[in-house]
Amino acid sequence: PRRRRAPPPRKTTTESQVLPPPRDAPWDAFSAYGVSKLSNVLHAAECSKRLGVTGVAVHPGIVPTALGQTRSGGLHDLGVWLWWHVLAAPVAEPVESGAESVVFAALSLTLGPFAYVKHGRATRP
Repeated sequence: PRRRRAPPPRKTTTESQVLPPPRDAPWDAFSAYGVSKLSNVLHAAECSKRLGVTGVAVHPGIVPTALGQTRSGGLHDLGVWLWWHVLAAPVAEPVESGAESVVFAALSLTLGPFAYVKHGRATRP
């Protein structure tokens, strides 16, 4: 049987980790989320440059997750509810669609040296 070539080593980033705010700025969840997404793209690009591996940043799309499900009280909860139910839910994609981008990033033989994957294909960030 013919053996399929394995993809080259790669670093794929998809998780969000909330970064601490600058010391003189108030913390804002939505801003922290945006900074963490930008950090993922920059991290993947830098891994490609410094380590010589394929660096891949993945945008799974707007998918229903538990993000924002924790309750802190007050206007933040109202803002999260409005964002999801009014703006995001009508255009959200199935979880399987978001997973397609992650699987493509992990298994594709055509990516490199840096790639940004959205909707199951490589594109520009």
